[in-house]
Amino acid sequence: MGLMKRLIVSSLWVAILAPIALSSENFELSSSPSVIGIVGQDALLPCQISLGTQPQDMTVQWKKIGDDRVDNVYQFTALTGQETFGQNYQARAVLAKEGIATGNVSLKLKKVQVTDEGIYSCVVKSIHWSADTRTSLHLAALGNVTIKVLEPEDEGIKLSCQATGWFPKPELRWFPSSYQNPQLESKQDHEQLFSVSSTITAYRDTGEITCSAHERSRLQVKKESTIHLSRNVFPHTSAWFPAFWILFMLTLLGTAFAVYCYYKGKRKDSQKESNEEQERLIQESWKKMVESENQDLLRRLERAQTELDFRKARSYLVPIQIDPKCKLPELEVSQDDNIIHPKPTSLEVTAISGGALIVVGTEGIRDGRQYWEVRVGDRLNWELGVMTENIRNKLKEGKLEELQKDQYWSLSRSNGQYHPKEADCEIQKYTSKPQVVGIYLDREENNVMISFYYVKGMNPILKIPVVSSEELYPFFNPGFSDEKDNGKPLIICQNRDWDFPLDLDNNSNDPKLKQDTLPPRKASKRPVSIS
Repeated sequence: MGLMKRLIVSSLWVAILAPIALSSENFELSSSPSVIGIVGQDALLPCQISLGTQPQDMTVQWKKIGDDRVDNVYQFTALTGQETFGQNYQARAVLAKEGIATGNVSLKLKKVQVTDEGIYSCVVKSIHWSADTRTSLHLAALGNVTIKVLEPEDEGIKLSCQATGWFPKPELRWFPSSYQNPQLESKQDHEQLFSVSSTITAYRDTGEITCSAHERSRLQVKKESTIHLSRNVFPHTSAWFPAFWILFMLTLLGTAFAVYCYYKGKRKDSQKESNEEQERLIQESWKKMVESENQDLLRRLERAQTELDFRKARSYLVPIQIDPKCKLPELEVSQDDNIIHPKPTSLEVTAISGGALIVVGTEGIRDGRQYWEVRVGDRLNWELGVMTENIRNKLKEGKLEELQKDQYWSLSRSNGQYHPKEADCEIQKYTSKPQVVGIYLDREENNVMISFYYVKGMNPILKIPVVSSEELYPFFNPGFSDEKDNGKPLIICQNRDWDFPLDLDNNSNDPKLKQDTLPPRKASKRPVSIS
């Protein structure tokens, strides 16, 4: 009877203490409702056990909760120390083991991407209890902002503002505030980062223009890019251009009216005749006349376009001054630096680069467009073009041994033949050889080009692509003295109004007359224009 009583009492104590023992492991989890991470950097998802210690036989699970699916991210079993990684999270999910003893089971995701954004669930289970909490991971990426100059449009310049590598999509704004209705385009790359572009047209007197990209929802940061537009970069319209189009339209209308009158008259005559053969002959005659008129009109249009291109190039005419410190001693240069003679003894000198007698201009050309003219007369040997600053410096220091082919670009004449070959083929089409050669260097576009013109005929002789980022210098080579040249020099034509009429048929041997040049004046560069 006493034994039974003791058993009943023991059972009561077990029944009373068991719930207390079980409730000692009851715990809660705490975390931040949301976390902001930076794309490409590590992000920490917080999760803390309220006990401040590690529960018995604990298992930690991290899951990503989607709209229609749940992805396993990471699982840690404390009893065995085993880690299990979900797909695409191998070596990216890290649980700091040193914090587990204090109840810290936060998860670090390495180098997060936009696809990692979402809701994450932290679940902790023990033998007697379990709890969970959720954290929203929001990601942001701070990209770049640049302004690019695209092309002329009407009387303005088209500008593009490009914001690349952003998340979420940024807001673009132009300043001054008058540019608030731009053309907008946006797209996402394979990493789901946004690229947003905005295009506007800026006009004269705009001055400084700023484009800003503003990310307002996550980081609340702003980046800006600013460009200053001077008046010189805006396009201008030449006075003769509208006149050209008026003349063209009048010619076209006149031709159409003449054809109509001719056809109408012939048709009336054909109606009076019953002879079908006569009708056929009239139709053929009309057809041939129209074809002839069209061909003639096309030839005139092509010629007008050729003249238009030449006048456009010549509108960038600048004076060229010779650098007396950058010439070979076998050359004589006039006091005004316009006339270049080879000395009579130059034939006995050991030639540089196959016999080249070179003198170089004072100022180099790094960007923009420039045009200059040189009277070559009837000389059988000469060379004109541009060379790199590297070659020019070697010449100035007296260290030039050989001209490298990729360091200079030129048009030349040797013993009456023009080089390169395509230039000789083009000049053979002309009724007379060029007395004055125009050189046009265009460094305004991405494809740098040097062009040579037959000034009298306003025809292009040769165009050569230039591949160099160095400053380029004009150079002149009058060639060695020859009995057939009669001592004729090269004459650099000085600056004048771009549409000044030239007496291009004057072949006087007396350089003192210089009928193709105006009196020297102080050189000043023409402002670069975009057209």
